[in-house]
Amino acid sequence: MKHLARSYSIVILPGDGVGTEIVDAALEILEVVQDLMGRFTLVYEFHQAGAGCCQKTGFPISPEALEAFQRAHSTLKGPVGLPEVRRPDRTEGGLLGGELRVRFDLFANVRPIRLYPNVATPLSNREPDRIDYVILRENCEGLYLSRGVGITTPQAATDTLLMTARGCERISRYAFRLARD
Repeated sequence: MKHLARSYSIVILPGDGVGTEIVDAALEILEVVQDLMGRFTLVYEFHQAGAGCCQKTGFPISPEALEAFQRAHSTLKGPVGLPEVRRPDRTEGGLLGGELRVRFDLFANVRPIRLYPNVATPLSNREPDRIDYVILRENCEGLYLSRGVGITTPQAATDTLLMTARGCERISRYAFRLARD
């Protein structure tokens, strides 16, 4: 009896500018991995989001894209932002930080870095097990939490970095669990 491949729904938010190129390259890699593994199928659902979407619709992401984001197994999002897309206060428009990070409480930005054996890189002369770490950043507080609260004048600008005890504790606990595992 042949093993049936599991299917995973992936929402694709290509982003703006170079974001679309990055997402296209990532999709090529995912296709190769899918073919090599043969144990799963990726089903893509594309939605526009970011500065280009904001330019066209007035919103950085549509309600349909947000709904798809919630029900998907995963989301692949390219970088967003275009220099010419600005809000009335001249700050960058079309960003998704508040729309995704804050709305869905995506507090842990996890960036693993590992050197794999037999992979050509500028560091390939190193021992592979010597480079294996994770950069972890709190994703909902700090300057993200205080966005738009700063003060600007023609001569200067300030912003307030807001951190809560709850936010510091949960990202610290996440980091320790990650390190322990």
